[in-house]
Amino acid sequence: MTAVSGPARQPLPRVIADCDFCGSAQWEPILRPMLDDEDLESLPVAFRELRFRMGRCADCGLVYLRERPNPRDLDVYYPRDYKCFQTYENRGAIMQTLARLVARSKRQQIERLMPGRTRALLDYGCGTGTWLSELRQAGCAVDMMGTDIFDGPLEALREQGIPAFRCDEADLFDYVAPGSAGVIHLFHVIEHVPSPLRVLSRLREALVPGGAIIGQTPNIASYGCRLWGERWNQWHVPHHFVLFNHDTLARHAAKAGLEVVSVSNSLSGATQWAQSGLRAWAAFRQRPFLATSEPFYPLLILAALPVTILEAAFGHTCHMDFVFRRPEAAA
Repeated sequence: MTAVSGPARQPLPRVIADCDFCGSAQWEPILRPMLDDEDLESLPVAFRELRFRMGRCADCGLVYLRERPNPRDLDVYYPRDYKCFQTYENRGAIMQTLARLVARSKRQQIERLMPGRTRALLDYGCGTGTWLSELRQAGCAVDMMGTDIFDGPLEALREQGIPAFRCDEADLFDYVAPGSAGVIHLFHVIEHVPSPLRVLSRLREALVPGGAIIGQTPNIASYGCRLWGERWNQWHVPHHFVLFNHDTLARHAAKAGLEVVSVSNSLSGATQWAQSGLRAWAAFRQRPFLATSEPFYPLLILAALPVTILEAAFGHTCHMDFVFRRPEAAA
């Protein structure tokens, strides 16, 4: 059955989730129920007043979205112009330059981690394939493919001749052979999926022995999260289902059968100081907020870099990078 679209669309009953890591139903709220207040006017009217609650597992400490959208309503929250589907081509010289620098760093990391017996790079949850496109422009000579749960964004990749498939972890192996990927790119995806543990376990099976998962995700132990509180941009309800710190992320990877190579601070956390400040300013002025349309956003990222460097030196940044590896087969 296809859900009704348009301004008259009504939300389906929401889902109550238990802890993804330990399965406990015991939890404690950590914030007031929150609105999806980013680009609010793009939502159907009946969705605009829905509130969602973040909680912490009382048994293992994992932070997760307790009340979630019905899976059949996810398309409402991920329209074709969703901010993470937007490319850097029309976002000005600063954003383009930063993207090029990040892509060069990613290329070097991928080339270093790619096992010798394969050249397959899978971008899981790739959206429009922005990073695959940037990697190709940066000279990353690997066999690329992308997947996403929505088909519309994948058209941009297919137009470039890069294989792209609509799937999730349940039907991933209909398109990607088990044990075939050398590196899996998981950039700001793990926090969006209903069960990170299930996804990591499936991606482990997709890797060749010795293959690696590289990615990035928000860090709720960051100084930025503590300072901004409810205005911290990375709560991002109801898009973010699970939020990690270093320990809970590493525990997830280990339980999925992956070797934790590293979990480290990232200077890209400067984007969240910029976005959180813009969010607070928009709330003060009682006007809509959408970071990618804010003209001062790129300059604020640069201004926030010194803060992020201090944050990295004395604690945790708003983003953390991670590398997980599938262990080599036993001799």
